[in-house]
Formats: sequence, C-alpha cells, structure tokens
Amino acid sequence: MSGVIGRLQPCGEMNAREFDQLIGKFLEGKCTPEQERVILEWYDHFPKQEVANRAEMRNELWMQLEARMHTRERRLSVPRFLTALKIAASVILVVALSVVALMVTRTSTTETRLLSVRNDGNEEKVISLEDGSHVFLAAHSELQYPEHFSDSTRNVFLVGKAFFEVARNPAHPFIVLSGQVQTKVLGTSFTITAFDDSREVSVAVKTGKVSVSHEVDVKGKRMSVGEVFLTPNQQAIYDKATATISLGLVEKPLITEGKEADLQMRYSNSPVGEVFTALEEAYGVEIRYDKQKMKHCVITTSLLADENLFERLGVICFALGASYEKNGTVINIQGKGCKERKKQTIK
Repeated sequence: MSGVIGRLQPCGEMNAREFDQLIGKFLEGKCTPEQERVILEWYDHFPKQEVANRAEMRNELWMQLEARMHTRERRLSVPRFLTALKIAASVILVVALSVVALMVTRTSTTETRLLSVRNDGNEEKVISLEDGSHVFLAAHSELQYPEHFSDSTRNVFLVGKAFFEVARNPAHPFIVLSGQVQTKVLGTSFTITAFDDSREVSVAVKTGKVSVSHEVDVKGKRMSVGEVFLTPNQQAIYDKATATISLGLVEKPLITEGKEADLQMRYSNSPVGEVFTALEEAYGVEIRYDKQKMKHCVITTSLLADENLFERLGVICFALGASYEKNGTVINIQGKGCKERKKQTIK
C-alpha cells in the first residue's frame, strides 16, 4: 500500500512519509476524526491527472482502487472507505506478487534452456563453455549446460564420466549435478564418474579444492547435506544404496601442480622420515608412521619417473620390512622399525 498510495503526495503541510504512516493508522482503525477527515479530503481532491503519469503497473492499481471507491457513491462513509482501502491493499499485494512470480518464471525459463551434448563415440569429446571452462566428456556420457549461465552460479548436469577444467570465478561457483550428488567449485580440475547403471558416484580432484554433497528430500524441498571438501589426489564416493559419502585417495595419486621440481628423486643413506615428508609435500597426502620406531631407519634409493605414489611407497616399505595401508585419505606405515645405524640399500 505504501509503495503506491503513500508516495502520491498529499495536500497541505504533510510530507509523503507522514501521510504514508497516516494511512497505516487508518487501516488499523487508530485515526482521530481529524485524521480521517484529512484522508477523505485527500481522496476527493486528489488530482487524478497525476496518476496518468505514473508507471503502467501503478496506474492499473490506482484504477482498481478507484473502481472500488466509487461502487455506489463518490463520498463513502468511513467504515465503507476502510473496507475499500483494505480491498485495494489486497489487490496491490496480489498484483505485486504476480509480477514477482512472472520475473522468477522468466528467470527460471532462461536458466533452463539447456544445451545437451552426448558422446556416443569411443573418443573423448571436448566441450568449451562460455565462461572459459572446458569439459572432457568420456564415451557414453552426456552433459547438459545452459547457453548462458545465471548471474549467481554456473550449473551443469552430468550423466556418465567427465574431466572438468573450471575457469576460476569466486563470485560465481561452478556446480555439477550428477544424480543426487552436487559438486561445487570456484576454479579447479576434477573428474566425476556418475553412470546411471552404477551404484556409486565418484568425484576425484586433480587441482584446487572441491565441495561434494548429496541431495535429500526434506518436506518436499531438495536440500544438500553431508558436505565434504576434497583437495588434490582425494576422492569422494557416494553410495546410492546407503546415501552416504566416503573419502579416500585416488587410485594413482599424481604430484600436485607446482611440486614436480621439488621432489628429490635420489636418496643416499637418508633418514626415512625425510623421504616420507618429501612424498607428503609432493602429493598433498598425509603419511603416518611410528617416528620412534623408525628414527634409525635410513634408505638409499632412486625414485623412477613413471612410478606413482603407491609404487614408490611399495619399494620403500619393502626395503624397511614394512607395509602400508590406506585409511580414508591417510596412508599408514606399519613395521618393526630399524636398529640404530642399520641401513637398507636398494640396487
């Protein structure tokens, strides 16, 4: 009500804000007789030609108010006028909500104009998005994405497998929806595997940081729950049957971006703790071991360029008479340790 009537200037010394408050009091039945007289006089003497100069929506609302104010007589009694103003307020609210709903509908319609790319071949298909991101779509997979992203997020839909290289944009998160799983990033690279006939959906991170959650139905509304965060060489696996997410390491961890030159490849009588620390920093993983037991262990070895992390750990553990196991995103080394000054050499 205040947005339509209160901003139409009343007569006399009263400003628009004061008159807006006066109408509110009138609708609540709290006006004095003198205040009621001011409102009635304002209505009878308001220069209707000014209304014609308002925006189309406000003009239409005013006409609906006029129709109700003049149903039988030009001058209404206070009770009838109160009823008419309440009706007009309802009409204004309904029309305003209709305009908002129309705007939302138009926005949704724009965002849901999806382009669909399906890869029925055997070779990877590269898709370039308008934000500069690239999607490497695997065979027998499908990607849907809007022709133009919205102002708030960059949403795409995946069935199958794809590797994403997302252009960084902190103001507009990139979201991949794959079944019940939602993967949200700002700018990074990662792989999602989400085939319809598989009981699992996996998200594996190569660079950057990724948020993974899954959707549930709460009182008819879709909500994201169970959010976890992944860093390079980590993966999340969503079990469709149990609707749970578990964390782990990717099958073949790679040296993280920018760390390739930092990893020492040759070690000679080096404390094994130094080697484990170097591997942790290079691959961005956590390696746990009993430092007290292994404080005397030293090793001489060379790391081969084509070995992955687990192959390198296997060689080191063999030399120490130890073993390793994966526990979520952590690697645990188990062994008896070494006697003081004992050295293990790998030729």
